[in-house]
Parts: sequence; structure tokens; C-alpha cells
Amino acid sequence: MKKLLSAVIAAMLMLSCSTATFSATDSTASPDEAKKLVSMEMTELPSKLDYILFLDAGWNFDIDENETDPDKILDAINNAEFYINVDLTGATIMGTYSDGTTEEIDPDLCTTSVADPVNLGEINKEEDIEKALAMVYREYTINVELYGVTTSFNVTVDPYDFDYSDIYEFVSYTEPDKNIYDIDKDFSQEILFDEEDNEIIVDSLDFDLTGMTVTIKNKETGELITYGEDNIYLDFMHFPDDPELVPGEYTAFGEVYTDDGEIVPFDFLFKLISTDDNKTPTPSNPSSDSTLENNSKKPVSKTDTPDTAVNTSADNGAIQTGNPVSAGILAVVMLSGTMIAFLTYRKKFER
Repeated sequence: MKKLLSAVIAAMLMLSCSTATFSATDSTASPDEAKKLVSMEMTELPSKLDYILFLDAGWNFDIDENETDPDKILDAINNAEFYINVDLTGATIMGTYSDGTTEEIDPDLCTTSVADPVNLGEINKEEDIEKALAMVYREYTINVELYGVTTSFNVTVDPYDFDYSDIYEFVSYTEPDKNIYDIDKDFSQEILFDEEDNEIIVDSLDFDLTGMTVTIKNKETGELITYGEDNIYLDFMHFPDDPELVPGEYTAFGEVYTDDGEIVPFDFLFKLISTDDNKTPTPSNPSSDSTLENNSKKPVSKTDTPDTAVNTSADNGAIQTGNPVSAGILAVVMLSGTMIAFLTYRKKFER
């Protein structure tokens, strides 16, 4: 799942690169001294009142790309500025001036800011997933300002939709440079929790996606699109109750994250070997329709759809967690802006 955190957001971060919440132009110019704006009232709300995390809202991280001090990185993450890209289109704002007159104000002249932002540091302290998500997915007060005069209205921020795409379908993949893994060397342990909060230690395969591509098709237009390793996620976990891993061919769960925020599932075939000669060459999760070769680089086509693709970890009913994420991966998660994506995905996975 750690790989998911970076992969999930490959598409989302492309859509959440804002640096502040604002509407159009500079409002610092001084009005006519004889006619000062003294109050504003929004008499008609904007057309858009619902925003999506990562698409319309998120956090700005003020971190030098060359920074290596973990304390400075963590501090920058915990204090990252929260923003919502507020759209005032459709709003009617009436201004009252010092001479008693009123007139409509152009929303494009106003700036906006979040009056009650959410702090990543506070979210990380919350152990309850539902409460942590409620800190983000809620109603926010937006301040609208012009010449130091403000009014406000409320918007909501909703979760990013992690449902599988209805627009795209998987076509084929080109195998990565490495497609043979050692049972005794290429797995790392991760801690998951089941639905009853029982801790489970699982072995997760550390995939190397270097050189891998996945081609998908737009079902509406027929257009073929190919994505590289930055937009691909692979997951294969071995649980304590699973049969012993032995050399052979296996199937991993894969996902592609498109530039427009869609998620496309697929099955990925790979091979396991072992440096332990005592292991028998009878796979517990064999593939029946493909022979894998290291560095083959040949495209592999599958016909799985979102309804038929299998997630090997989901079958075990486990969810990845921490507190809610461990301090060790906090920087990685938050630097990508994905902690809440992680929690949301986890909540969806749990159900």
C-alpha cells in the first residue's frame, strides 16, 4: 500500500498544483477616498459550492526539493497551508460605501481564503479514522475580501472518487525490466489491521516498475493511451494463513492512474524464485495462461474488467494502517499530499 500512496496521487497531484485560494486580480489598490467600501454582502451564492480534495483543494508544501533534514521536512508538512480553489462564478456581491450608496461588486476583484483550514499535523494525531476523515471532509467557511472588507459563505470538501473508471479499459502492459523476484529477498513486512482491529503482519512484494508501461483505451473514443511507471501501482501480499510461497508464476493486482483522475485495474503476471533449495516448485497462486520471462518486454494483454479483476490483499479483509500512518512514512505520504487519500482508500477498502 505504500506504493499505492505515491501511485494514487500521480494523477491527482497533476490536478492540484495551486498555490493559494484566490479569485482573479489584485485587490490592494486604494478606492476613492471619498467613497470607501465599508461592508459587503453576498446576496447570491456562487454556482459551485462543492469541492473535491486533490482536484479543487489540498495543501501547499513549502519544502526545498534539496532539503534532507527530516525534522524540517516534517515541520513543513505538519504546517502546510490548506487551500480551496474557490470559484465565485455566479455570485452576487453587494457593497455598501461610506457615502451610503450600494452597488454590485465584480467577484473577480475579490480574493478568497479559507477561514477554518485543516492542519495535517492535527490529522496525524487522530487515531480514529472516521474522526480524521471528518476533519477534512466537511463544511468550510470562505472569506471573500476587497479593500480590507470581508463577507463569507460556506462550501463543502468531498472525497476523491476511488471507483474504477467507466471511461477507460485495460488493453495491455509491457513487462518491466525486472519480472522475476526472490521469495527470500524481495519481500518486506507490513502491518495491517483486520475489521476487528487485530494486527496482521504480512509480506509485501517490493515491485520494481522500471521500464514498465500500461496501455488503456478510452471506451468512448477508442483512443489508446500509454502510461509509464509513475502512473502504475502493483500489489501482491502474502498473509500468515496463505499457503507457503514457493517458486512459480503468480498474479499481482495492478492499477493505472490516469492524468484525469481515473483508476483502471488489471492483473499482472510475474515469477517467484527462491534461494532456499528446500522450497518445492508448486505455486500457491499459479497463472494458467502465460509463461513469464525476465526482461521479455513483450506486451501482455488481459481482458479483466473492474468487476473481474482480483485484489489479492482485499480477499483477506485486511486494511493497512498505522497511527493512522507511522512516523516513518509520514513524510512520504504527506509530501505527496496523499495521507487523506490513503485514509479514504482504506475506509473504502474496509467496507
